[in-house]
Amino acid sequence: MHCTVKELLLLPEFQEAEYIGTKQSLAKNIRGITVIDSPDISLWLNGGEAILTSFFPIKDLADEEMKKWMHELADKKISALITKVPKELDAIPQPVLDICKERNVPIISLPKEIPFIDVIYKVTRKIFNQDVEKLEYFREIHHRFTELSIQNVSDEVIIETLES
Repeated sequence: MHCTVKELLLLPEFQEAEYIGTKQSLAKNIRGITVIDSPDISLWLNGGEAILTSFFPIKDLADEEMKKWMHELADKKISALITKVPKELDAIPQPVLDICKERNVPIISLPKEIPFIDVIYKVTRKIFNQDVEKLEYFREIHHRFTELSIQNVSDEVIIETLES
């Protein structure tokens, strides 16, 4: 399952976050969350992830390298870039801002006091809970059809059950 960028922004951990993106990117689906620990993180992405970064692994890259890095992430169809700007940087690097705008990748800038683990936990929990709800729904449907099969009911009863 997934949650959207908009749903993410409604979580308490994101109330003080700054959103940099379009209305369209609010609808992007987040299927998971990944922390950037190396500049070549795009090699391990599947798409649909929200990426957590302090930009520390890329802080020493030249502007063109940073643009290339951001294009690689966008090519992997990341859902959002969730950031905390470390003390080593004054702001989100301009090349990142430029490519995110060009490629419609939303940026969510968190206050420094929000631990990444809180974000990881909340996003993962929200996605997991949706998966559990879906499984419970399928279990209920399976249970209904098993009962109908045991009762050897007519096709009309099965169709009526499906409609309800």
